[in-house]
Amino acid sequence: MQAVSIFIVAESEKALVTRLAGRGTEDPAELLTRVQTAKDELACSSEFDYGASAALLLLPTSLVARTAKARRHARHAKNQ
Repeated sequence: MQAVSIFIVAESEKALVTRLAGRGTEDPAELLTRVQTAKDELACSSEFDYGASAALLLLPTSLVARTAKARRHARHAKNQ
């Protein structure tokens, strides 16, 4: 079995800030650091097999797994 990597990204920077601020777990300086870290990580997203919106996490895991499997098979077929 081969692992599939999925980069989960917020719908927007504003959505990320809203979600993090709503948790109330970071002070403003820590929040800025978290947002900058997210931007730095986004620059590496091409190293993952797939990218997906954080909204995808609301879907059933089985649907996400089936989608990843279908895309992996399609990519494998394309490369042959």
